[in-house]
Amino acid sequence: EIAKQNNDANAQAMLLGGIGESYLSIVTDTAINNDTIVSVEFYSGVNTSHSLLPKGKTAILSKAKEYTTAAIDMETKIGNMFTQQILFEHLYIIDTMLGDHQEALKAYEQFIMLRDSIFSGEAKLKITNLETKRQLELKDKQIQIDKLAVEKNATSAYFS
Repeated sequence: EIAKQNNDANAQAMLLGGIGESYLSIVTDTAINNDTIVSVEFYSGVNTSHSLLPKGKTAILSKAKEYTTAAIDMETKIGNMFTQQILFEHLYIIDTMLGDHQEALKAYEQFIMLRDSIFSGEAKLKITNLETKRQLELKDKQIQIDKLAVEKNATSAYFS
């Protein structure tokens, strides 16, 4: 709510993504039996029949998808590719667990495309940095060679 009041889209997107990830973690980190949560040990013994959690694996995954999708929408507007990549990976897992394989494939393709774009950009930056470093090293060597040539000429002129 504070992030919304302050028009902080980054914070809003991060919070939405975190909530979505939390719902996903509940499903992946909890013993699931016949679409019913059997044990939620990390909730310090909270009885899930009286909790505010949605009932069942599908309902929890639907909440995870709702928040993750909202976070993806915000991150897309912001242009944060790194966070989008993480969120699309979560969406892929969520859709797979929901049995929506067509949507899971779309999310996975987005995840791979973003991952490749990020790593491609990082690789280009590393190559550019290495090229720049090599050019500087070559210039330094040329300066040393020129100094030695000047010293040699000065020494030769002195003894001639």
